[in-house]
Amino acid sequence: MPAFGPETEVFSAEDINPCSIKLKDFNDALDIRIQVKTDLADWKDYEPGELIIGRRVKCRLIGFLGDSSVKIEVFRA
Repeated sequence: MPAFGPETEVFSAEDINPCSIKLKDFNDALDIRIQVKTDLADWKDYEPGELIIGRRVKCRLIGFLGDSSVKIEVFRA
């Protein structure tokens, strides 16, 4: 069974801000799951379009990428 990859901080701000995550430049056929963790909450599954609230946001991925790569775009809501 595959495991989640290493965690990466993808957002950091001085104030609590809402943000969202979008996967880019990857094959839509890949089954990739994202989990996020903030300074306010522990790891949880992320649903596309969901707002994440916190000062610091970390994410990790699980899936079979093969030779593919994935880019993560984080944007403030």
